[in-house]
Amino acid sequence: MVEADQVREKLGAVADPVFLLETLFADAPVAAAIADLDGHCVAVNRMFRELFGTPPPEHSLWRDDRIVAFDLPGQVRRVAAGETVVVPTCWYDTRGGGAPRRVAVELTITPLPDRSQAIHHVALYYRDVTAAHELAERQRTVAERTLEEHNVRLREANRLKSEFLAAMSHELRTPLNTIIGFSELVFYGRVAPGSDEHHEFMGDILQGSRHLMQLLNDVLDLATIEAGKLELRPEPVIVPTVIAEVVSELRTSSLQKRIRVDVETDGALEIVVIDPARFRQVVFNYLSNALKYTPEGGRVVVRTRPDRDERFRLEVEDSGIGIAPEHMDWLFRALSPYASGSNPLQGTGLGLALTRRIVEAQGGTVGVHSRVGHGSTFHAVLPRQSAATTAAMIPATPYT
Repeated sequence: MVEADQVREKLGAVADPVFLLETLFADAPVAAAIADLDGHCVAVNRMFRELFGTPPPEHSLWRDDRIVAFDLPGQVRRVAAGETVVVPTCWYDTRGGGAPRRVAVELTITPLPDRSQAIHHVALYYRDVTAAHELAERQRTVAERTLEEHNVRLREANRLKSEFLAAMSHELRTPLNTIIGFSELVFYGRVAPGSDEHHEFMGDILQGSRHLMQLLNDVLDLATIEAGKLELRPEPVIVPTVIAEVVSELRTSSLQKRIRVDVETDGALEIVVIDPARFRQVVFNYLSNALKYTPEGGRVVVRTRPDRDERFRLEVEDSGIGIAPEHMDWLFRALSPYASGSNPLQGTGLGLALTRRIVEAQGGTVGVHSRVGHGSTFHAVLPRQSAATTAAMIPATPYT
């Protein structure tokens, strides 16, 4: 063994090399032991006692329940053949000197040949890797928890997707049934052309078609926003004009339910630079919802006013049924239980979900204040000067 010969040669100049090596072994910074091939200890060092808390056992190390692991006798047979063996990390129970604890140890066993190169003893080096093992365990736990949370989110997304599709199917069937039913009556001549009934049926077909088109447009708009492809093209917009156009468009709905619609605009807020089509969409969604959930003879107010930091505020207040506190968290999400009462899931909630995304894409915020039986006030706060952009939305499912 070349290395051993070199060490002997160097130590030849030392007055007491045996004492020197004994000291080196005794004070080595790693737990070490010397044992014969049967596992009986010849010597252990200070770090061995500190690691395991007690002196080595009088019987064989290979049978000691503190440090027996991975078939040590079999490993030692390999060492006796001249091989150095690293035993995989294992946990040992320590005793003595304080509270018992478990330590993770990596064990290396090397042969100790005598002058004739016969191997009758082995050296055992124990490296405490508890801290590293515990860190790895914590990291594994965090990874498993993260994976589980991800799976929970996926399951929730799938559940919401199923509910969304079910609600959309119901919403699409409603106008389609109207269109098909009245079209059949007209097609088969059940009503006289030009009669009041004929005119009424054609109006129902037209209203159902518009409702269906609105649903499809909302779905497509949400998909566009989710893909980060919503293009905003701001231009000077006269706020009262846009509001008046939306009120006029929804006049039929307000007249049918005898709902009074008032508009209150602040004189200090006349022109803003914003995407006119998207602003119109926000006003339309808020006002149509207000009319839908306000009983006959009620009142709806659309107001605008300046807000802080060069922003402006749009509010739509109604005297409708209000929103129960347990439903507030669902607002501005698809499948929103906007209506209170025995049937909270009326509609898909697409309008409010789309409104939120449009407003947030322009750096704005949405919100609502409501009390059951006392109506609701929905608002949107938007910058007076919007920048042209393609909205890069925060990743989210289409159902939130």
